[in-house]
Order: sequence, then structure tokens, then C-alpha cells
Amino acid sequence: MDALSRFWSGTRSHAYSSLQASESGGAGTEKQRKPVKFRQILIIACALVIPASLFLAYTMLWTTRDTSSMPRPRRFPGIRLNDIADVDARDASLPQHNLNASFPEGLSGRFVKFATQHRAAAEFGYLWTELTALSTLALAAKRAHVFRTLVLPDQTEMPLGLFLSGPAAGGNWGRGVDAPRAISSVFWETVCPAERRRVVDIDAVENELGITSSTDGKTVVDRWAKYLNELPDNCVEVGGSRGIFDPEFWTASDRAISLWPTMASSPVVTRHAWSSPVMRGVMRNLPKIVTGLSPIQANGSASVDYSAYFALRNYDDLLRPLVVLHVPSNIPCTPRFVGWAQIPALPDHDVASAACSPSVQQIVTKAGLALEQYSATLLSQQAPPRRVYIMSDDADLVKRLTEELIMMSSGMWSSVTSSRDLVLQGLESSAKMGIEIEIARRAALFVGNGFSPVTSMVTALRLSQGSSPGSIRFW
Repeated sequence: MDALSRFWSGTRSHAYSSLQASESGGAGTEKQRKPVKFRQILIIACALVIPASLFLAYTMLWTTRDTSSMPRPRRFPGIRLNDIADVDARDASLPQHNLNASFPEGLSGRFVKFATQHRAAAEFGYLWTELTALSTLALAAKRAHVFRTLVLPDQTEMPLGLFLSGPAAGGNWGRGVDAPRAISSVFWETVCPAERRRVVDIDAVENELGITSSTDGKTVVDRWAKYLNELPDNCVEVGGSRGIFDPEFWTASDRAISLWPTMASSPVVTRHAWSSPVMRGVMRNLPKIVTGLSPIQANGSASVDYSAYFALRNYDDLLRPLVVLHVPSNIPCTPRFVGWAQIPALPDHDVASAACSPSVQQIVTKAGLALEQYSATLLSQQAPPRRVYIMSDDADLVKRLTEELIMMSSGMWSSVTSSRDLVLQGLESSAKMGIEIEIARRAALFVGNGFSPVTSMVTALRLSQGSSPGSIRFW
């Protein structure tokens, strides 16, 4: 019999003896009862005090822990855990996430993590522009870029794979590119534990490289790429109090303009690809926007003419009868346009005549003028686009703009739809911005706000994938 058994046996024995003494009225009753009470109280005390003490100790350790280096909690509002698991599974299944992969990937591969990437919450257009610039820099340095979740203005985080599937999100580079593919921040922790990392400071490196706040973008990329390529370490982490391509880089000067030829030919941009949720949303809604047909249901049972959608995959303007008007709200006015909206080849690149917050009348007038000028460039057999899509969720603005477009156009526009007309399901709702940007990329004519990061992103995608500068206009 073990000690615990003997302890409980002894307790039961004493209890039985106490009962006998009580029944006989013996004088030794009280002496018999005392050991029973003591042992029972001891057991109860141990059962209560020990767990409470452990809980208190754990609580003290948790509340006093060092959180300075802890990652931001993953927050995916409005997304089911099963859907997030699907996105994470896609990232985990990337072939480069394998320690045994051959060089330049795997354990012997070369990687770079820009720890200050997405240093502050920002609009999707800013995040994409910074991501593609850093990915292009890493490509030039022949290192795998480390991608991470996106921190949006409302401080929520969304997985990159919810929006993208191209090289910036770990997709293949395509033929002729000799460089490792991007990896996730999760795999980075595995392949590059702290003891393998070389951490460099942005300010110290740029001081060494002679990069200042006025150095043009191409020079910034070239010098950083050479520096990172020549480091012998497999794992390099770039840290500091700021980013290489903070928002100020894209708005405070014309530094970005010299970088455009590099970006325009970079496979990060030319092989840009959206995620499955984005493309499902595009597939479901384009038929209605372009042809007036009902949105395709999730099970594909709706009777629609798919030929209109597939025709839009061609870059011929004849097959793209759509004008997209990007009308964002609460856009801050800056001395210059944002990012790629500054490209000199664009008809409206001069910020002096721009309207930061255009009125409904200004929007209608500019849309009509842009269509007139664009139509003049079409061949005689090409019909000008007549359908309008308004990129805005503002119900009042959409209502007033729709009324003005129809009333003042004199038959110029055959239909008007907006962001509020999209039919989205599942992850498509969270990926809505990507869906609308793809619709804008495909349109025959795009009229946007040069002060908006989303307009800058649409501009880059359109130019890099075949659209003419004349098909991109600003208020």
C-alpha cells in the first residue's frame, strides 16, 4: 500500500473508531476525533492553496513579461477561422518553405527581412507599393524577401495571401529569373533563428552608403541591393526607427519617379497576381458591371454569358466597355501626387491643376472630358466605353453622382454601378479592395485621385500590363 493509500486508510480507520466511541459514550471520543479533523483539513487546504498559489505565480509572471519584442496579435475581423486556416495552409505549402530545398533556398539560402516594413498602419495602396519596392530590392540583392501580414488603417491585420498570390507573396518568378522566392515571416523564424541573423540599422547603412533624404529612388535600390548582396550572412534583418520606403518617400518629393523604369520591368509587378478570393469576386461581378447580366452565384448555377468576362482578359480596348471613377473620401492634400501618379508620361501628372476633393460637378465634367479625349484616340471601328463603375461605398455620394451622370451626360453613359452593387461571399468581402483594383485595372478608361495610394497602385498595374498613359486620368 502506497503512502497516499495508507493516509486515506488511516483516516477511514480513525473515523470508524470515533463512531464506535461515540456510540459507547466513551471518554476518549474527543481524542479520537482530533486526528480525523486535522487530516481532512490538511487535505482540503492542500487542494485549495496549492493550485491558487500556482495560478498567482503564473499571473505575476505573465503580467510582468517583456512585450517589447512580441509580435502584434493576429486580428482577422470578419473572417472565419477555417478560412484563415486555408490561407495559412497555402503559405505553409509553398515549396520554398523547406529546410532541405536546394540553394539559393532552404537552410543554405539567402534571406532578408525588412523589420520596419509596414512600420505604421497604412492604406492598402501604400502597403502594396512598399511591398513591391522592397521585393524588387531583395530580388536585385539575390535574397528571398520575407513577407508578412498587412496592418490596415483601423489597426487590423490581414494575411497577405488573402489578396496576393504572385512573387511578392511567395509565387514563382517565372523563367529567366535566378533568385530565391519570397518566404513567410513564419518560415523565417524557422530558417533564420535569432542566432543566425545579422541585424543592420537603416540609418547606419545609409550613412555608410551615402544615401540621404534627397537621394533618388533608383540609386537607393541599387546601393542597398549591392550592400545586401555582398554581405556573407545567410540571414539579414534590416531594422531601425524608420523604413527605407516610408510614405514620405512617395509623397514628399519626386524621388520615386526615377525608380519607375525598374519597377515597370520587375517581375514583382509584371507577374503581379491576385489571390483566389479576389479573382472569384471579379468573376462573380464583372458580367453585371460590363454587360448588365446578373452576378454569377457561388455554385455557378446562374445563367449568364461568360464570353463577356473572358473577352475582358484581352487588353484590347474594344472589348473593355468600362470607365472606372475612383472617388475616395477624406484624402489628405499633399504638395505632390502619391507614388506612381507622378509619372511624367501621364496626362494629368501636374498636381497644380488637380482637385484633391473634387465636387460632384467636377467629377462629372472631368469624366466627360476624359471620355471625349480618350475616344478620339480609338480607331473608327472601336466603340467608346459607355458603362461607368464608381469606386466608392459612400451611399450619398454614389446617389448624387449617379443622378448627375445620367442627367448631364445626354446619353453619354449607358449604365452606372458602384462598389455598393458588388455581390461578395466568404473571403471576398475582406478582399474587396483587391477586387475593385482589378476591375479598375481592366477598364478601358480609369479616372482617379492622384493624391490616393490606391490610384497610384491602379496606375502602376495598368501601365505595367499594357494600358496606355492616356487611359489614366486624375481629377
